[in-house]
Amino acid sequence: MLEDVALIKSMGFDHVRFPIAPEPILNPASPGQLPADYMVLLDRTVQALTEYRDLNWNFARYEAMIGKAVAGARERGIALTSNEFGVYKVFAPRACRLHWIRDVSGALARNQIGWTMWDYAGDFEVVNKIDGKRVPNREVLTALGF
Repeated sequence: MLEDVALIKSMGFDHVRFPIAPEPILNPASPGQLPADYMVLLDRTVQALTEYRDLNWNFARYEAMIGKAVAGARERGIALTSNEFGVYKVFAPRACRLHWIRDVSGALARNQIGWTMWDYAGDFEVVNKIDGKRVPNREVLTALGF
């Protein structure tokens, strides 16, 4: 089990939400809280993370992923929008989060798909609160193309 957690952490993830578990289950208060099928969930998660790494998810891959929707919308003369996207800063390393935001927002923008971040000043952080004032998060804004 510890080797699996080390593998997950070595891939850039400090906290994992398992594909079929609604709540995070790493770092429980006590080992007795782990679900009975913990190893199955951990194996699935390691497999998903390895697949994500091996499939080289990047701008081109995200653009290809939305390609069918873009083509269909253009064919029908309709607009597309992505109403919520983002990476929860608590669970993702900053560099990984910024890379993902750049790739996804870039693919959306290049294909003229309107978009909004999940939130503005909360856990997805377009702005930071400093000394009671909201200050733009320049790294996130740059990743968003501003």
